[in-house]
Amino acid sequence: MRLGVLKGVGAVRWAHLAVGALGAALLCVAPSTAAASGFAAEDHVFPAPAVDAGSADAAIAPNGFAAVAWAETLSGGQSQVDVSVRPPGGTYSPPQPLGATTMGIGDVHVTINSNGAAAVAWEDTTSPSTFVAAVSTRPAGGTFRQPETLSNGDEPRVGIDAVGNVTFLYDIVNSAAANGEFVREAPAGSSIITGLPHTLSSTCSGFGADLAVAPNGDAIAGFGCEDVAFALRRAGTWGAATTPFLSHFTQCPTIGISTSYGGVRVAIDNQSHPIGVVEKTDTEADCMGGFFNTRQDSIFLAVPAGGVMAAGSMVAQSGTGIGFIPAPNDVSLPTVGIGGDSAVVAWRTLDSNGVHSQTATRTYTGNGANPPSAMQLFGDPTANSGDDEVSVAATGDTLLTWTDAPTGGKLVSFAAFRPSGGAFGQSLPASDGTGDATGLSAGIDDTGDGIVGWLQSQGTSHVVHARGFDVTPPQLTTVSAPATARAGTPTPFTAQASDLWGPVAFSWSFGDGTAIGASPSHTFLAAGPHAVTVTATDSAGNASSRSGTVFVTPAPGTGANSRPTLTNVRQSHSVFRVGSKPTAVAAAKTRRPPAGTTFRFSLDQAATVTITISRSTVGRRSGKRCVKPTKKLAHNRRCTLLIRSGVLIRHGKQAANSIAFSGRVGRRALKPGSYVATFVARAGGRSSAPKVLRFRIVR
Repeated sequence: MRLGVLKGVGAVRWAHLAVGALGAALLCVAPSTAAASGFAAEDHVFPAPAVDAGSADAAIAPNGFAAVAWAETLSGGQSQVDVSVRPPGGTYSPPQPLGATTMGIGDVHVTINSNGAAAVAWEDTTSPSTFVAAVSTRPAGGTFRQPETLSNGDEPRVGIDAVGNVTFLYDIVNSAAANGEFVREAPAGSSIITGLPHTLSSTCSGFGADLAVAPNGDAIAGFGCEDVAFALRRAGTWGAATTPFLSHFTQCPTIGISTSYGGVRVAIDNQSHPIGVVEKTDTEADCMGGFFNTRQDSIFLAVPAGGVMAAGSMVAQSGTGIGFIPAPNDVSLPTVGIGGDSAVVAWRTLDSNGVHSQTATRTYTGNGANPPSAMQLFGDPTANSGDDEVSVAATGDTLLTWTDAPTGGKLVSFAAFRPSGGAFGQSLPASDGTGDATGLSAGIDDTGDGIVGWLQSQGTSHVVHARGFDVTPPQLTTVSAPATARAGTPTPFTAQASDLWGPVAFSWSFGDGTAIGASPSHTFLAAGPHAVTVTATDSAGNASSRSGTVFVTPAPGTGANSRPTLTNVRQSHSVFRVGSKPTAVAAAKTRRPPAGTTFRFSLDQAATVTITISRSTVGRRSGKRCVKPTKKLAHNRRCTLLIRSGVLIRHGKQAANSIAFSGRVGRRALKPGSYVATFVARAGGRSSAPKVLRFRIVR
């Protein structure tokens, strides 16, 4: 899991760009999105290796920069590591080979940051007990340097921070006094071997290590021999390694009791909260008879306390097994992620008969300090799951991956996504089931998008697959649309969008028709305002839309006889006090007063707009008319009498218009009371239907 600083995602509006001779509309309706998390369409298969591929690893940076590395067996008995990177929204680079060797290559690990600086480490095996640790790094925008090696190096791990500093963790074994656990640090692209190592332990040189690095450079390392130790790096300085999980052995002659730890995994979030998880095994043996042997497995959290890591709560525990028979509900192979205040643990659990296995998870809020959620199971209960991996984003979004094989079928890679504070969605297959999927690896970025990589059998060999997990809708970066159009004349529209995994498809709605594509042309059939919406949809079904209005004028030869249309007549305030500035009786432009309201309306063509302001008062019925009250009419029915207070005349443009009204007609202030504003547009000798707004003036 590679976590980093959360990136902001702002609202994107339609861009104000020219379109032919029509100009452009700045369509400011708020964007809408629809999320439908799932795998992107592209299942990227890297070039088939000469003989075989193995030990693949995939990583993703906080902004979606991705890397995939794997071991490739060449003809002639040689092997090499290949690595490919992919910028956000881009394509995978041609694989870069990192030197050929006659030794066997395995345990490949890759890491990358948001600038594209990266590192890859692996293990060369010369014999069952002799290893060489290798590492190669690349600066942002550069290429990987020639690999550097350490004799007797074992289980290398790499991590990288936001500025490109690489941390290299490894064991030295079979080297007498030089044995131990070490770290080296150097900027990506420079030599990491020439600097002196920092010793985390001078006694532990066993198997099982893990490393996680935060964007600010803080880090956690976990490693195990007979005990399990952890070390933390804060502000560039490693603290002392501590062993919160100590193994115990009670020797014969009667009952031999053993408690051992292993399977250490670690994670750290972008706020430098570390977390760890270990597997505990308790066994008892009858030393005299030699036939009695029990075993029970447990999984425990490791949590920070007092600046170091301490033993946390038990996550899960199996039943008791006898001899070599699997324990009922056995638990093993834990993995952990942290982000957004939540720590998520995943592991493999057997059923009560010890036959079939599923992937299990628990979530701990408070960065692992609070009680866990209920255990949740994934996978076919009649099959066997494996390769569990949990990745948690800075927001708490979680990507869970595993493999599962139905009876008689191939191993298939799966994923399930859980939004922060929500529940896991459905299990989704990543691989197609035509070959066994193994060696699963995964990661998640700060928006919840992820990557899943695996090896897939292809006859007698394997190829490397990588597939994006997409939960983020495309971001509409540019939408170019005209402010006006003419009925019967084709009008061009364009849109651009960015998406981490893509591809993006565009669909348009014009109110009187639809279109697809990034740059359609549409012919409006009738004059008037038309609502236009463009929707960008990625291959996982996530969608993002922008909407606005295009004002369509009549076709040539019809404008003189066309009746203007007033729409969207509204005001900013229906109750207001009189402002200090006058309202011009007749003007083309006005300034916004500090008090009052703003009248707004839209026109389908340029027109003169007359706004008649009338005071609303109580009158009395006189026949069919409403007149001023008199004593003679005192007993007649009441009615609403409109008394003209003034008239405003404006030259309205085609499109949206606004008129600042201070509560004065010229300099004359209207008295407090209720009023009616009647809007009529006139053009070419014809008038629109009247539109009415009501408002009230207060002191």
